[in-house]
Amino acid sequence: MKFILIAALAASAVAHNPWKINNNGTISCHKLGTFCAGDSGKTNIIIHCQDKHNATNNYAGNCNDNLAGVCGGVCEFAPCKQTSPKKGDGYCSVDGAIAANGSTLHDPSEEHSTTATKRALLARFFHT
Repeated sequence: MKFILIAALAASAVAHNPWKINNNGTISCHKLGTFCAGDSGKTNIIIHCQDKHNATNNYAGNCNDNLAGVCGGVCEFAPCKQTSPKKGDGYCSVDGAIAANGSTLHDPSEEHSTTATKRALLARFFHT
C-alpha cells in the first residue's frame, strides 16, 4: 500500500513543486506547509512539509482517511484543495468540513462568503 501511495505521488510530482519524493520514499521539502499532491480538488493526497532539513519528518496523508469521521467512517473522495500549488495552504475537504494540522472546521470555500471571510477562516485554521 505504501508503495502505491509513493508511486502515485511520484507520478503527480512536477519539476517545480515545493516538495519531492526521494528514492528511499521520504519527502524532501524546500518550503514548509501542506500541499496537494496534484491539482487542487482532483487528488485526495496531501503532503505535509514540516522540516526543510530532515526528510523523515515530512509525510503524505490521505484526505479520505483524515475526514473519515465526517463521512461516517469511509469517504469515497475527500479532495485536497489549495489556493496555489506553491503557497503551502493545502487542506482536505468534504461535505463542508476541512481537515489539516490535526483539526477540523467548516470549509469556507463551500459557502458564498466573501474572500476576506475565507482568508480569515483559513488563517485561523493554519495559525498564521
